[in-house]
Amino acid sequence: MHTERRPLPAFTVLLPKDKRFITHVPTGRFAKPQQSMFTNDAFDEKSGISEQPKKVYYDNSAAFRKVTKDKKVKELYDACIQCMQEM
Repeated sequence: MHTERRPLPAFTVLLPKDKRFITHVPTGRFAKPQQSMFTNDAFDEKSGISEQPKKVYYDNSAAFRKVTKDKKVKELYDACIQCMQEM
């Protein structure tokens, strides 16, 4: 007596009869969130950068202005930037 072994329902693959019954939908990675506090409303999609920080949470312009006011500290800052660009 031979019994046919069938896969468990969790592993069964369902295929449509015709390709016209298939709809390709992008995954959730491509969905834009509706209203999120983590969404950057000023995001520039043309910049080529995939992630841009939200200025409200990552703004250090006050500290930068403080550094640039002091001439010696500004010279040190410029030297650091130049050194990093040479690497």
